[in-house]
Amino acid sequence: MYGWTGKTLFIDLSRGKLVVGESSRENLKLYLGGRGIGSRILYESTSPDVDPYSPDNSLIFSVGPLVGTRFPGSGRYSVTAKSPLTGILGDANSGGYFGPELKYAGFDAVVIRGRAEKPVYIMIVDGEAEIRDASDLWGLDTWETEDRIRESTSPGVKVACIGPAGENLVRYAGIVNEKYRLAARTGVGAVMGSKRLKAVAVSGEGMVEAADIGRFEEVCDKASELIMEAPGYEYFSKYGTPSIVDRALLAGRISTRNRQTSIFPEGELLSAEELDSKYKVKDRACFACLIHCSNYARVMSGSKCVGGEGPEYETLVCLGSNCWNSDLASIIEMNELCNRLGLDTISTGGTIAWAMECYEKGIITREDTGGLDILWGDSEVMIELIKMIARREGFGDILAEGCARAARKFGEEASRYAMHVKGMELPAVEVRGAKGFGLGLAVASRGADHLRALVNFELIGYPPELGEKLYGSPDSVDPLSIRGKAPMVKYHEDLGAVLDSAIACKYTFFTFYTLSAELLAEALSHLTGVDFTVEKMMRVGERIVNLERHYNNLHGITRKDDQLPRRLLEEPLPEGRLKGQTVELEPMLDEYYKIRGWTSEGIVPKEKLLELEIKVKGER
Repeated sequence: MYGWTGKTLFIDLSRGKLVVGESSRENLKLYLGGRGIGSRILYESTSPDVDPYSPDNSLIFSVGPLVGTRFPGSGRYSVTAKSPLTGILGDANSGGYFGPELKYAGFDAVVIRGRAEKPVYIMIVDGEAEIRDASDLWGLDTWETEDRIRESTSPGVKVACIGPAGENLVRYAGIVNEKYRLAARTGVGAVMGSKRLKAVAVSGEGMVEAADIGRFEEVCDKASELIMEAPGYEYFSKYGTPSIVDRALLAGRISTRNRQTSIFPEGELLSAEELDSKYKVKDRACFACLIHCSNYARVMSGSKCVGGEGPEYETLVCLGSNCWNSDLASIIEMNELCNRLGLDTISTGGTIAWAMECYEKGIITREDTGGLDILWGDSEVMIELIKMIARREGFGDILAEGCARAARKFGEEASRYAMHVKGMELPAVEVRGAKGFGLGLAVASRGADHLRALVNFELIGYPPELGEKLYGSPDSVDPLSIRGKAPMVKYHEDLGAVLDSAIACKYTFFTFYTLSAELLAEALSHLTGVDFTVEKMMRVGERIVNLERHYNNLHGITRKDDQLPRRLLEEPLPEGRLKGQTVELEPMLDEYYKIRGWTSEGIVPKEKLLELEIKVKGER
C-alpha cells in the first residue's frame, strides 16, 4: 500500500499472544489512520459496560499516512482508549520521533488488550514484536525507564512509557516519549498502567512509499515555503507556544485563580520574553517540523539543574496564573516533574487550582490535606502535591481522581468550583473572551478540549468580509460574538479530525492559516494514490466526528453533558477589557446541532450514520 504499511499488530497481554494482521483497507480509506482508525477500533472492540481499567479496554497506538514523510509536522502519533477520567472516548496525541519510528517498524497501528500477570514492555523491531519482562522497570520514572531500555537494546530505539502516575492509575496520567513529549490527555497512561504495560519500544528501517513521489515532494516543498513565508512565522518559531501567553495578557484573556478572573497582574513574569531571556537554552523540533516551536529551558533547583523541553503555553497558565503562581522557575521544575512522573500538566494544574479555591473558601481544611496549607501561589506546596498525586499519597490520592470526582467527596459547593467538561479539566483558554472556543470545549468528543476544534481564526483579527465568506457572519471574526461560531467550530473540527488522522500537527494549519484543505487533499492523493478531493477528505473528518459522537451517545452523552462550568456561563468576568462577559452557550449549541444534522438533544440519528457510511457495530 502507498502511504500506509498495511499491517496492524494485535497483542493480548493476558495470553501473551502477538499476531500481525492486515490493516483494514476499507477502514483506512474511511478513517485514514491515527485518531480516526483508533476511534473506529475502540468503537468495534468496547461496549458501554467495559470499565476503562478492565482488561477488555483497548489501548491503540496508531499513525497515519503522512507520518514519517517530509510533510511538515508529520512526526506525531495517536493513542486511543476508553478514558478513566471521563468514562467515554479518550485519546491523546504526541509529537517527537516515536510515531515515525513505529511507521518505519512496519505498522499502522498496535492494538493492545488484556492485562499482563507482571509488568512487561513491548519491543517492536522491523515488523516483529515480543513481550519482555519489565519488573525491573516498574517504579522508575519515565526518564529512567527510557534510559534503561535504550541501554539494554539500542541507543536509537524510540520509547513511549509511563511513570509512577500511570502505574498508580492516576486518572490523568499520560504516556511519555523521548522524555519531554506527552500523549497527555484523558488518562491513557493510566490505562497502560492497568494493563501492567510499562513501555512500548520501537525501531525500524522501513520507509513510506508514495504513489507519486515527485508530485508529493512538490506539495511538501510548497507547504514548507508557505509556512516559512507566513506572517508571524519567525516570531512563533523563536518563542513557540509561550508567545500565546503574551497575546492572552494583552487581550486580558488569561485564566487566573481557577478562572475567577482573566487578569494576572504579574503576567509579565510568565511571558515568552522572560522564558527566552532567562531560562531558554536552545530550540527543539519534532520530526519533519520547520517551526521548531519547542523551547529547551533549564533552571537550578537547589544543587540540581532541572528542566528540558517546555514549558508550553498550557503549562504556563495551568501551573502558573490559574494557580496564582508567577514563579517561572518553579513552573519549569514542575514541568520536568510532570514529565518524569507521567502527568498531564493541564489536569494537574486544574485540579490543584480547584483545591486552592476550595481551601480558600473553607470547603477543604488542613484536616483533609494532612496539614498542608494549600494557598494560592505557593509553588513549594504545588511541587509537593504533584509528587503526592503521582504516588496517590494522602490528599494526593483524592486529587489523583481529577477535580470532578474529587469535588463529589466535598459536596455540591465544591463541585461548583470544579472546572471541567465531561470530567476532563479545562485547558488554558479563557472562553468568556473567546466564544468559539467555548462552544468547541462544550462539544468536544473527549471532554474539555481546545484541540478538537482549535478555532484560532476568531482570535487573529481577520476582516469581517472574510468571516462572512467562510462562516456566514461578519461577526465571526469577533471573539466576543456568538454569531458564525457554530459553522466555524464544525469546519475546524472536521479538518482537525483529518489532521489528527493523517497525521499532521494542527499548528502547521491553524497558527498561520497559510496551508489549505486543498493542499492537504493534494498531498494525501499523491501519497496514497486514493483520489482525495477536498469534499471527500472533509467527509472523512465529518465521519470521524460523528462516529465519536455516536460512541459517546451509546455511553449516555447528550446535550445535558455538552455544558461548560457554571462559572463561565453565569459569572461575568469582574475586571479588565472583558469585564461583564459570560458564554452564551445555548444558542450556539442549537445552531451547531442543526448544521451537524443531530437531534436537538445532540444525538446522531441513524440516517446520519448511514449517510456518512458509518457501519453500526453488529450490522453488516
